[in-house]
Amino acid sequence: MNFKKTIVNLHNNGTLVTEQKNEYSLSNATIYNWVKLYTKDDDNGQTKADALALQKRLAQLESENDILKKH
Repeated sequence: MNFKKTIVNLHNNGTLVTEQKNEYSLSNATIYNWVKLYTKDDDNGQTKADALALQKRLAQLESENDILKKH
């Protein structure tokens, strides 16, 4: 598990942001941004990071597809 996900898990399990901020030398904003990015959505079970990765991959495949169509 990577560092960001560890911080999010600590937060989701009740560790206060102020404790994490002091222990890991992070800003509140950084912690809250990571929580938004890596906490699973209750509706679809996917994180925003997962959705962004899929969007990036889709854009890459569409670009490759366009290149192949031109040849």
